Amino acid sequence: MRNFALPLALLTAIASASPAPVAQAAPAPEEELEAPAAEMRRELALADRQLNDAYKAAMNALNVDGKARMRTVQRQWITRRDRKCAIDPDQGTTDWSPGVLDALACTIEFTNDRTAELAKIAKGN
Repeated sequence: MRNFALPLALLTAIASASPAPVAQAAPAPEEELEAPAAEMRRELALADRQLNDAYKAAMNALNVDGKARMRTVQRQWITRRDRKCAIDPDQGTTDWSPGVLDALACTIEFTNDRTAELAKIAKGN
């Protein structure tokens, strides 16, 4: 009778030396929590580009005096937006904290509202 102990031991050693299947790593908790803020930052970047385009269009529709007033009003609007939409440090300052998410949402809303106002000015309304 043949001795199968050695081949069996060899197969067992080879099988145990094979790497285990690699499972997809779950996102780290911080990455998962930061996703809404990252999406909101992309949305804000788009809103900001649209605001800049609307501002340029509005400025092109105004005379020299109107342009001077527009610059003043726009600077006041930026100050108001920044004050109103500031991060409340009591609510947290990490990307997933309510303070940051609320500040981003506020800034997006203010920016979209101002873009609509500027579009009306550009159309002469």
